[in-house]
Amino acid sequence: MKTKNTVPIVFTFDNNFFVAAMVTFHSMLRHAHENTFYDIFIMLDVEKFKAENKNDLARLENDFSHKCKITFIDMKNFGDGFAIQDPRFNFSVYYRLFIHNYIHIYDKVIFSDVDIIIVKDLNEIYQTDISDYYLGAIKQTKVNSLSPARFKKYINKATDIKQGNYFNAGFLLMNLKKIREGNFTEEFIKLSKVGFNNNDQDILNHVFQNQVKYIGPKYCYIPAYSYFKKIDRSKFTEMFSPAEINEYENDPAIIHYASMKPWNINKLEITDLELEKYKLWWDEFNQGLTYINNKAVFDLFKKLNDNMIKIADDYNQKQTIPKTLKRLVALTFRKLGLENAVKSILSID
Repeated sequence: MKTKNTVPIVFTFDNNFFVAAMVTFHSMLRHAHENTFYDIFIMLDVEKFKAENKNDLARLENDFSHKCKITFIDMKNFGDGFAIQDPRFNFSVYYRLFIHNYIHIYDKVIFSDVDIIIVKDLNEIYQTDISDYYLGAIKQTKVNSLSPARFKKYINKATDIKQGNYFNAGFLLMNLKKIREGNFTEEFIKLSKVGFNNNDQDILNHVFQNQVKYIGPKYCYIPAYSYFKKIDRSKFTEMFSPAEINEYENDPAIIHYASMKPWNINKLEITDLELEKYKLWWDEFNQGLTYINNKAVFDLFKKLNDNMIKIADDYNQKQTIPKTLKRLVALTFRKLGLENAVKSILSID
């Protein structure tokens, strides 16, 4: 019998992102190699986490016991006095800064957001040697492609961050051993109260920008057209090699819905290619649906419904013909493979 390759991976989420997390977990386990075992850590307030969601995770862990183990890290009472600039976030965004204080059995872990699907085995990227670095991270294409003035505005108070090397904190390799040795806990606490525009992401860039091993962009494919049309292609080719760009565009390992969530599509002018990437999320959702309780599924579709109503209101305010809107919405959902699933919620012919 071959020895398993253990890949420790850390996630942070709450009840609001439970369905997204389940889609992430199921996609990761479904695409895991036979010899990969994921040691999953979830940082959250255990007391506030719904019982039915805990039960769903327990069933998933039981059925995939040959591929994973799930451990909760209770973050109750974390975050007093931390500053948050963007109302979309809460202090849980700072959890990843303190992973080194909560996980001691590993010297290196992967950290990942849950607005993603994982379509490749992660053992290869986990084996990346970052012994001389604090982090392994992916350059943030849009931010690094902004004009200098817009970049300065984006990073706000983190004025020493060098444009061109700014990285996304949604998927990281973390050298916990080196971070522990650097005694960064007090500095992280102090910086978390400053109120950077991008919270922990700015902090990590500010502290570690000269000690990062950059990972290929295939671990952060962002499909939203509204995101990519703002990117200067020449700067994109400066950041990555032709081979990396080819992998990114044609064989990504992770689809990261950082700009537009699959359950919260707020623009309809997206290309067929991008719709296909969004359909991948819903395909993964359907694959793992048996592990998601009905209440969580209902809440997700309610978000979808509310969003469609908002789109309708926006179009009506612009005096767009309602039938045209109806056709656009119907076409979008047909391409996503959702027309039957949401017919009872949305009145789409």
